[in-house]
Amino acid sequence: MENLRRCLCCGRRSTAALESEESIQQRSIHIGHSTTDDEVKQIRKQYGKNSIRTAKYTWLTFLPKAIFEQYRRAANIYFTIVAILSLTPYSPVSPVTTVLPLVFILAVSVVKEYVEDARRKRADKELNRRHVHIVRAMEKRKVRWKDIVAGDIVIVYKDEAFPADLLFLKSSNEENIAYIETSDLDGETNLKLKRAWKKTAALNDEDVYGLMGIIESELPNNSIYTYSGNVNMSGTIDSIGPDEIL
Repeated sequence: MENLRRCLCCGRRSTAALESEESIQQRSIHIGHSTTDDEVKQIRKQYGKNSIRTAKYTWLTFLPKAIFEQYRRAANIYFTIVAILSLTPYSPVSPVTTVLPLVFILAVSVVKEYVEDARRKRADKELNRRHVHIVRAMEKRKVRWKDIVAGDIVIVYKDEAFPADLLFLKSSNEENIAYIETSDLDGETNLKLKRAWKKTAALNDEDVYGLMGIIESELPNNSIYTYSGNVNMSGTIDSIGPDEIL
């Protein structure tokens, strides 16, 4: 039987999300409240989508941004000035000998930028379209990574990648532990030990899937070794730390 981990989506801890919430000291994540399409849309509007984007350009911004990137190099600025001066009647050289090489170099560099960005977009699309099992309103569903919202119960199988930052609720093994690899984040290949949250580790699956409460979480940030938050369930407040975060 494959090892299972029942986890709660806490959302991606990106710096982009931090900028949109810089005036707020913490974020409140409602557990088990994403039961209808309207509620899911509201949560997604509040915290943003779970999709990853590493591409630098869009169709509208590609050309101006790519040219701007080229002119951040002093050499291109210098040769452009030389090319402009060669167009004047005072220049001793033909404009062809200066303008054509400059245009050729800029064109090749822009095309190279386009190819690399297209590869990034293709990789982003592949990652965002991966599937994961979640539970909403006590119903198991198979959704794409980008469709997860904060507060979803996520089912992670053995050797699967995590679609977001997760609160570790329960494991199928008796010790309620998990060994995770973070080489994609910090380059370390050694496995790190994580323990299920003590309040939910002993619950059965049905109780975990029906959890209701609120997580008062720290703002998104780029630290993968620290975390601070509290969970409020039925009026009881308990703390959670980095040992329970995947």
